[in-house]
Amino acid sequence: MTLTPFSLGMGMQYRCELCGKKIVRNRYLVRIASYAAYDGLEIGLLDLTRDFEKEIRDLLKKIKKKGRKKLEKDICVGFEFVLCKKCRDSYVKDPLGKKIFESRRKRISKKRKA
Repeated sequence: MTLTPFSLGMGMQYRCELCGKKIVRNRYLVRIASYAAYDGLEIGLLDLTRDFEKEIRDLLKKIKKKGRKKLEKDICVGFEFVLCKKCRDSYVKDPLGKKIFESRRKRISKKRKA
């Protein structure tokens, strides 16, 4: 999260974190959260014969190796951005950046063919 307020002597003012423009009015907050999905738990006959103690020991070893920060990012990560209206409108039209991704993919494909 990167909020970028600056003071002009009359309260807080902000800059758009995308284009850098000073925002006097109508700032927009974009919050993004990515977290591991849970699809439920189904227990089958094979699950009843597994060695859960060994699986738990192995899992605890992996957890210790990874570290707390890395584990947290694997499970949940969030961002918050301040945007001006123009950048917010652009973001809302293509929140995943598919247009940019597609144009980059086409350029790379052309280079490989050449």
